[in-house]
Amino acid sequence: MKRDWMLIKQLLQKFEDETIKEYLSGLMAEKVERRLDESEEQWQERKKESDHFKAMVLAQLLLMEDSGMIAGCEINILNRTAFTLPGLFPRLTMKGQDTLDALRNQGIWAKVKDTAKERALPITLELIFEVLKAAVKING
Repeated sequence: MKRDWMLIKQLLQKFEDETIKEYLSGLMAEKVERRLDESEEQWQERKKESDHFKAMVLAQLLLMEDSGMIAGCEINILNRTAFTLPGLFPRLTMKGQDTLDALRNQGIWAKVKDTAKERALPITLELIFEVLKAAVKING
């Protein structure tokens, strides 16, 4: 799965405001019920989209964990679309907070995207922090 910076931003915000456990519980409990006005094919497509989104959330959480953005929890994978986040205190690390701050700042995020485009590079944490460091030097 591809890295999705906007989904990572949303998840980091949920860690920051301490609603991540509730959000994930709701996501895992969500059932795609068939509506009376839809065909079997339409219903299966909606279920597929829901499962894909759950898998995307899992992939982003694993990337966030691997990169050290989150702590105080572990990701318990039951299958590709079912997982839990046990732990006493899921929280952002300093790296996670800095990443969230960069993603929230429209000027920094625009500069990150422009720099990636100019250099024909993917947007990585290293690039985000390089742009943040340059901004600190300019403004500091």
